[in-house]
Amino acid sequence: MVSTRTADDLQKEAVLNALVVLRLTHAALRGMTTRNMGDIIQISSAVAFYPLPDGATYAASKAFVNSLSEAVNRELRGTGVRITVVCPGFTRTAIPARLGFNETNIPRRLWQDPEAVVEVGLRAAARGKTVVSGLMNKVGAAMAYYLPRRLVLPYIERLQKPGLERAAASSPG
Repeated sequence: MVSTRTADDLQKEAVLNALVVLRLTHAALRGMTTRNMGDIIQISSAVAFYPLPDGATYAASKAFVNSLSEAVNRELRGTGVRITVVCPGFTRTAIPARLGFNETNIPRRLWQDPEAVVEVGLRAAARGKTVVSGLMNKVGAAMAYYLPRRLVLPYIERLQKPGLERAAASSPG
């Protein structure tokens, strides 16, 4: 949560998720455009498509990754260099738990293993796709985009709440 995390922690998260991606992309593009070939695969998140209470910096920095990747991919037309941005949903890593989600409050069919995300990203890059999200994530993103925020944000908070309550109960002090 922005109000309980330090400004330094939030800045580190934003720098890692957005500015580091920008710098690495820029560095990789020099050699790739010189050789007129190459693929960059960025890992974003399905939460890049909507605001995420208690994960605002994470979601906003992932939205930056999407926007940067789509725009630069467009700029690269005709160069032989492409960018694919992968936007996985709930993936069995430490990140969902840090954002308050866990497998008990999210339907099992929505969870992915990291290996499956990698496979999807590699196949998408080989086909020249720009943004890859998966059907359920696309549906969620569309709902988050078209439904009023007054409906979307409380729903997201309800999905997080059981995980956040357990995390608060287990933390010292």
